[in-house]
Amino acid sequence: MTNPDVTKSLQLWKEYGQFVLMAMPYDDNVIVAANGCTVVDADGNEFLDLTSGQFCAVLGHNHAKLVERLREQGEKVLHTSSNQISLTVMETAAKLAAVAPGDLKKSLFLSTGSEANECALRIAKTVTGKSGVVGLSQGYYGITLATRNAGIGFGKGPAASPAVPDTFRLLTPYCLRCPVGATYPDCDFLCLKTSEAILQTQVEEVAAFIVEPILSGGGMVVPPAGYLQRLSELARKYDALLIADEAQTGFGRTGKWFGIEQHGVTPDIITICKNAGGGFPVSGVMTTETVTKQLGARGFYHLSSHQADPLGAAALGAVVDTIREENLVEQAAQKGQYFKDRLLELKAKWPVIADVRGMGLMLGVEFVKDPSTLEPADDMGRTLRRLCFRKGVQLNYTILSQVLRITPPLTITKAQIDYAVTVLDGAIADALSGTHNVEEMAPHNPYTRTLLKRSWRKTYAHYIEKLWHTSPQRVIQALGRKMGRD
Repeated sequence: MTNPDVTKSLQLWKEYGQFVLMAMPYDDNVIVAANGCTVVDADGNEFLDLTSGQFCAVLGHNHAKLVERLREQGEKVLHTSSNQISLTVMETAAKLAAVAPGDLKKSLFLSTGSEANECALRIAKTVTGKSGVVGLSQGYYGITLATRNAGIGFGKGPAASPAVPDTFRLLTPYCLRCPVGATYPDCDFLCLKTSEAILQTQVEEVAAFIVEPILSGGGMVVPPAGYLQRLSELARKYDALLIADEAQTGFGRTGKWFGIEQHGVTPDIITICKNAGGGFPVSGVMTTETVTKQLGARGFYHLSSHQADPLGAAALGAVVDTIREENLVEQAAQKGQYFKDRLLELKAKWPVIADVRGMGLMLGVEFVKDPSTLEPADDMGRTLRRLCFRKGVQLNYTILSQVLRITPPLTITKAQIDYAVTVLDGAIADALSGTHNVEEMAPHNPYTRTLLKRSWRKTYAHYIEKLWHTSPQRVIQALGRKMGRD
């Protein structure tokens, strides 16, 4: 098995790489076209995209209806002043209200998920007159200081500092690896009870609880049945607002319009992004008439240069219309169950698969070294991503690198699902054979290579620092495993 030919892509790196700020270890493949569930690089290599373009292209890449709607809007008005509103924004707000759960009928459109969550937190603080924010330890809410601190964040160190006061993280209800050693459902949500006991000593006044209906970046963790209902009750106990972050779970992804509906809970606020624009950058905050009246009484304002943008609203409106017209919510439920069943076949075949979980077309596959101890297969995500990529399947994995994330466009076909499962099956066999070298499959452009080397140096520095805080023997063993592998 060899890497796809990337001669033209590497030439483009040579020509333009010096101008790119390397914020990520980019693949060699320079993408020049995309359609449906497929992306194409400069060398003509095609890849089945099971990531929906970083979890955004819910309709598939370059869906004709979305592209046409953006073109039409672009010929009318691209941008308005902050104290003006376009007809497109009004129409899209009405469309969103028609599919929103409960009384969530009021919308404000923004640009990014982090911005939407920041706005939602401002709303909660304004309404309650309090400042405390409670997330989940493996939640992921954005890249701003406040949103990083509310969850697992994206890396630690200076970029995530200083710690934001009055911020607390609940233990994640990760039943496969219960943080309090209990067993669901007999536990009666002991993890939540334990977290609340600690919360009472840390944060005096809570304004908001924020949660993803499925914790994607933190491990594709699905809160067990009843957990979010109990969390909703806890929010009411603290006279706080419940915010559902639907960045990835919204717009049919889980087999419902919004993932929170799978849990039988209606929050006070829903935030949207990613899927909302089908690949175009747009986000939003949805709330109720009750919350809106309380905001009005307190003189709430929110100002952003790209707030209520007509083009973003056009994209969102096209996504809502297309999902309804093509019955994609129902398709996500049906195709998701088919995909999950196929993955469960792999689980029965490969003992290293500890769990297959998720809802609709938002699935996670967790790998272990030893099924009896559930010791994590630390590097399996990176390994399988690269092995599958060589066979034309684009995958991603979570911050917990042993868990694969599978979030294809809702328009994926069963034939494409079957192909993806076949490729993953072969990749697992290759990974377990020990005949491959994952480093040889790493990108060869010098800019990514340099970034990866710096990343590993930082990892080693982290282990050395840990020597001062924990068992030297344990750290040295971990460092030895890392050096031996890399």
